[in-house]
Amino acid sequence: TVRFSALGLTAPLSVDIEVRQRDESSDAGNATLTTISNLLAGLPGGVGEITDNVKIEGYVIRDLSARNLDVMRDWDITTSKVFDWQTDYQKRFMFVQDNSGRGMMFEWEDERDNTYPLNTKITLHLIEQTVAVDDYYGAKMVKGLLPENVISSEASANGPAPVEVTSIDATNIANYENTLVKLKNVEFALPIGTYVNI
Repeated sequence: TVRFSALGLTAPLSVDIEVRQRDESSDAGNATLTTISNLLAGLPGGVGEITDNVKIEGYVIRDLSARNLDVMRDWDITTSKVFDWQTDYQKRFMFVQDNSGRGMMFEWEDERDNTYPLNTKITLHLIEQTVAVDDYYGAKMVKGLLPENVISSEASANGPAPVEVTSIDATNIANYENTLVKLKNVEFALPIGTYVNI
């Protein structure tokens, strides 16, 4: 505690100010680089508050400007046409994948901060952030991202290499949530009963 006193007054006047030393243990400069895979593995069920001073480094794989996000489909009764629109909530989402081959959805606190284009290499400081399951998509996401969580960002011509997948079923589909994948030797059944070979 530091006391400041005014001298030369008829009545004594002072104020005490508590000075606290900065806790560098939670500083971004001292954060440990981890992967999305390790981050999720270290949380019970892959959700909860991130208490370790960690950062992740990855690439933006889905962005707002490319409209590579789900849109809401609606019917315009005045024109009798279907139209798509995005809510302010959907505009908050950014998707990042790192070299561990896992992707993660990030929700910005303010959609106006969601300005990082596709393939941007970005480093995010995640201490005291929360991983939760999104009510709308049912996917895990880091909630309430702020500009100060961004340690660095730089433009990149290429993003991460897609994860090659030959089989997806109920036992492993969660491993590819919000992840850029390349499907090999897979067939999709169309509603008309035919198949498309990929």
